[in-house]
Amino acid sequence: MKTLKGHLFFLFLLVCKILYSQEINIDTIPPRPMNSFNLNLGDASGISLSYERLFKIGENFLLAGRIGLGFNEEYRLCLFPHDCETATEKYLSVPASVTMNFGKMKKFFEVGIGSTKLHGSLDQHYWLYPIIGYRFQPLIEGKFNFRINFAFPFGGYNMDDILFTPGSISTGVLF
Repeated sequence: MKTLKGHLFFLFLLVCKILYSQEINIDTIPPRPMNSFNLNLGDASGISLSYERLFKIGENFLLAGRIGLGFNEEYRLCLFPHDCETATEKYLSVPASVTMNFGKMKKFFEVGIGSTKLHGSLDQHYWLYPIIGYRFQPLIEGKFNFRINFAFPFGGYNMDDILFTPGSISTGVLF
């Protein structure tokens, strides 16, 4: 009988601990910087500057929206000197994305959708692609964030006009 009481007491303490650990006082969680300016290398933009805004959905869940302005140029493979005698075409790009970020404190798994609007003389002006990656997002203003992700455009795109880089990196300052 003594062991049954001991087990019930232990079970009671365990349930109390589980219930107590579920309580989260939002006031004790330090606010994180929700804005950043970033330098991005990769995807359909080649190189771009962007503004990003985070939205805190839950304790371990952030929604990120990004829009920017970038640059890319015509893709050419020059095997012989006469292959690249004419100048390459330059393109202005407007990248945008929405991603969901799951993680704790500073480290997040990122998944979402990205798009790039390209301006210039090319066949496809709008590129749409899924994004999957990793994000390091510090909790202090003035620090640098870091993202690395992979994306590949959905089918049906003519990749003769631009070089779409499937991997991209991004870093920026938080405020």
